[in-house]
Amino acid sequence: MSFQDNNISAKSNSSLLHSLISLWKSFIPLSLTDIAMAFGEPVRNYALAVLPNAANSLAAVGIAKNLAVFFESPIIMVLHASNALARDKVSSRKFLIFTLIFSIILSLVFLGLASPYIFNYIATSIFSLSFAISSDVQTVIIYIFLWPFIIGWRRYFQGLLIQSKLNSIVAYASIFRLIFVIGLPIIGIKLNWSGILCASTSLIGGILAESVFVTYFSLKKNLFHKLDQRQTSSLPQTYPQIATYYFPLAISMVVIWGTRAFLVFLLSYAIDSTTSLTSWPIIWGLVLVVSNGTRMIQQVYISEKDNHPAGVFKFFVTSVGLFFSVIILALLFTSTGQNIISYSLGNVQYLLEDINFNLLIACLFPLLTTIQNFEQGKLVIVSATKQISYAAVISNIIILISALYFIFGAKISGSTSLMISFNIGIIAEIILYRYYLKLKQY
Repeated sequence: MSFQDNNISAKSNSSLLHSLISLWKSFIPLSLTDIAMAFGEPVRNYALAVLPNAANSLAAVGIAKNLAVFFESPIIMVLHASNALARDKVSSRKFLIFTLIFSIILSLVFLGLASPYIFNYIATSIFSLSFAISSDVQTVIIYIFLWPFIIGWRRYFQGLLIQSKLNSIVAYASIFRLIFVIGLPIIGIKLNWSGILCASTSLIGGILAESVFVTYFSLKKNLFHKLDQRQTSSLPQTYPQIATYYFPLAISMVVIWGTRAFLVFLLSYAIDSTTSLTSWPIIWGLVLVVSNGTRMIQQVYISEKDNHPAGVFKFFVTSVGLFFSVIILALLFTSTGQNIISYSLGNVQYLLEDINFNLLIACLFPLLTTIQNFEQGKLVIVSATKQISYAAVISNIIILISALYFIFGAKISGSTSLMISFNIGIIAEIILYRYYLKLKQY
């Protein structure tokens, strides 16, 4: 190889490294928002674990949180849509009105679920929950019924900030949220609040604080004024067009989170139902703390796609996924990691072995989540939102069938059944995304 060839190769490697560093710089502030969001889960679980009636409280809050996320699920993709639609003033302004109305409706329906007749039928007739647990679940729903509205409001303004390259503000907002998420349970423990009240104030207080933060800075930075200077006629311009664009994304999330909520109730039929109902919120909380850190790779791709070659993104995705998977392995195989898990268990130390085993099963889940979000981002850019919905339906049917088999057929631990099933489902979803992208000749 000649000196000139070596020089070209060195420049190419330098360019690749520069692009990777640039993408990581864009990714880290956004990643912190999801990590902060998920980090609250172990803190809340710790508060519940050290307060009286720990097992029932952990189970009740885990169920109620899954129900809240189910009603949140139709507006989870507001962030992605807001980011994409912020390229056009008409699309973005109409999407704001669409988001607020849709989110209010979801909150009111969520509150209606807590009405005695409806809730008692679901809790006792369908899922056979004990009276103590079902009563606590109902209380949490009443406390946090505004969850879908606040999430929709927050995610719209996050999308505006990301499209305007103000990722650092989104990160600062997540830190502001984390102060409330951690601080409120600590205050509750000091004041001897019930576990249910500690968890509920942490849940709703954190997202409310973050929503106010991102809204304030969006207005301060005059983002609506900047919107008035943008126009992209290919984006939806009317409310019916916005609904057609957005609802396939909403349906995909309803399917995903609806399945997750149903699977939590399904744990009540597992051979170790009490243990699984108690351990699953802790297991899933730890997995989410790590895996959620990868999700914003989709936002980086949407906003940076035209600035870097496709090959650079493959290196970037791989590096992000492996980094977060190694974190789970560190929790399992280092003394510090084991101390973190043990400390979070409070009065339920007997769950440590079960949690370690399930974390081992989940060790590649962050890598799979990274790939999933990357492939999904490609489909969002080419407006293949229906294909995202199809993939969500098929993969979650696979998850549900797998969980039913492992719980009722193989009769293995409920929490292990869910963790294996989620791995199978996300692999199926990635395969489907790549198939649809091939059809689109991406």
